[in-house]
Amino acid sequence: MTGKTLVVSMFAVALLLSLAQCGSQKEGSMASSPGGQSGTARGNPAGKSAAVVHLKSAQLMDREGAGIEVLHLLIPSDWTSSSRVNWLLDVPFMPATVWLLASNPGGTAEFELLPNQVFAWSDNEMTTSLFPPGSRYYGAEIREPVSAQDALRSLVLPRYRADVSDLAVVKVEPMPELAKLAYSAIQPQPGLSVNADAAKARITYRRGGREFEEEVCTAVECYSYQIQTMNGPRTNTQWYVDYTFSCKAEKGTLDKLAPTFAAIAHSITVNPVWLSKLSQLQTWLAQQQIERIQSVGQLSRMLAQTSNEVSDMMMDSYNKRQAANDRIAQNFSDYTLGIDRYNDPGTGTQVELPSGYNVGWSNGHGEYILTDQTGYNPNEGSTQNWQQMTK
Repeated sequence: MTGKTLVVSMFAVALLLSLAQCGSQKEGSMASSPGGQSGTARGNPAGKSAAVVHLKSAQLMDREGAGIEVLHLLIPSDWTSSSRVNWLLDVPFMPATVWLLASNPGGTAEFELLPNQVFAWSDNEMTTSLFPPGSRYYGAEIREPVSAQDALRSLVLPRYRADVSDLAVVKVEPMPELAKLAYSAIQPQPGLSVNADAAKARITYRRGGREFEEEVCTAVECYSYQIQTMNGPRTNTQWYVDYTFSCKAEKGTLDKLAPTFAAIAHSITVNPVWLSKLSQLQTWLAQQQIERIQSVGQLSRMLAQTSNEVSDMMMDSYNKRQAANDRIAQNFSDYTLGIDRYNDPGTGTQVELPSGYNVGWSNGHGEYILTDQTGYNPNEGSTQNWQQMTK
């Protein structure tokens, strides 16, 4: 079976594709206040965005394994984030998954990246007698492949929303654009048949005495190859439920928060060095006949020995994928989701931030302030050097 490199950067585009419909009315869908709820600042007419929005950087760090950053993103300044890298020492096909939750402590808005899941299946009777459904083959759960819509119902929601009450699935829809994007990221190999499917679900439930609504998206990727047996050719399949993420808020407010979630998604930047280390580890596992790593300490030492250099081929593939992602994201987001693009003089790069504000400021360290308040200057009373950005 083939190994799979975790590509977290796809979440940004997937989220934008998901939010395209719920943010389709630009008028009345202004960016949210820092607390994640649509706000009306003092002195502003009702329906306008908050006068000042402050965004800060958040990181997802691989503390136990490589000891480096996996990705970083922007979140409102009064939000908090929790994250972790799960090293699966008995799953050589997918030795790492990530989880991240960004949320508003004083409200109900949350953005969550959920861990990938890996499965294996074979139509070879001998194999299924040795590895029946529910058992594991090198850490991969034995289960027959399903569509993305069925994966949401049978694998994602039961496993990640088991702690809520009165869960109701309002609707489940295909996401052909995300399926095409997931398929485009697959590297073809001789003798390997691949396909990708994607879907999203709108759900409601109760938690902590409050009613929530949530948009959950996922993709299913299948890698199949044939083998010759005494009974003729049989097919083995390795498949993944991945690119799973969600946006949630108190019932009645989710669609209004689309620009905030879009700004978070736009800002996700993956560290190619971490991806390279993961790829090298998978290659080593394959060369060693899927030898298992017995401890996190051993894993950390092995990752430390891998190169920090990103191969020209991998970097070229990374850059092409990022460019394609950026083009798709831009097509969906500029008008539909309410995104403005600014030139950041502190970093010399372009940044996408919620629209609806007249002026944007940067401190050159990954923090941004947006305002429509006349005469506002963040340098007053601040020890930081805030520079005004141009759109």
